[in-house]
Amino acid sequence: MAADPLDALRLPVVPVDPRTEFTAALLRRITSAAAEAQTRINEAVTGTSEEVGNIGLAIQRALDNAEQMQAQMQARAAAIDELIASGALERHVSSQPAPQPPQGLPIAARVRDNPTVRYFVGDLDAAIEFYCQRLGFEEELRSAPAFAMLYGGGLRLLLSVPGLPGAGRALPDGTVPAAGGSNRITLQVTDVTAAVAELRTAGVRIRADVSAGVAVRQALIEDPAGNLVELFEPTAGYHERPSPP
Repeated sequence: MAADPLDALRLPVVPVDPRTEFTAALLRRITSAAAEAQTRINEAVTGTSEEVGNIGLAIQRALDNAEQMQAQMQARAAAIDELIASGALERHVSSQPAPQPPQGLPIAARVRDNPTVRYFVGDLDAAIEFYCQRLGFEEELRSAPAFAMLYGGGLRLLLSVPGLPGAGRALPDGTVPAAGGSNRITLQVTDVTAAVAELRTAGVRIRADVSAGVAVRQALIEDPAGNLVELFEPTAGYHERPSPP
């Protein structure tokens, strides 16, 4: 094989034996760097473990607090139910002085602007379902099995069960409130004929079909307890006081 012409330009390889001091110093630097890196790794692992442990403790404390709060709420609810059942809560509320309106005004001028009607019903759940699903009222609160408060079109409707604490309790002469009678609330609708047809299809009892009244067309339906509800549609000549601005 022909000689490589570049061999003449290459320097000879001469083995180098490093000094002992240099080798020892280099080894110390490598060992120190490795030890420092290991220390940092250990510190990072330890810190992460402590953080994970702290998070676990925080979660456990939150769970313990949630269980305590749930137990307290359940105890309070049970206490309120017991107060309602015994009538103690109502006696306490009724014993508190009510805010007094300005004197010297007629009674009508002292009435708060939230017209309210109370109906007595035998089945609280059935009454709530009827007024909310059939007539569009909204349930504000329910204190089963004695009372509920509904709102619809600016009217507050109170439902009470006869014979239970609250407005349903017996009168001093022993008379127990009852559902029914001819007094009723009236609800204005845009088309009384269509409203009656819809309610009849839904199984609502129609006590009096659509008829002409004084500047209205009206009909009577019954709620599940037998209370009357009047539906009316304004006609020519209808009048009512304008709402205040």
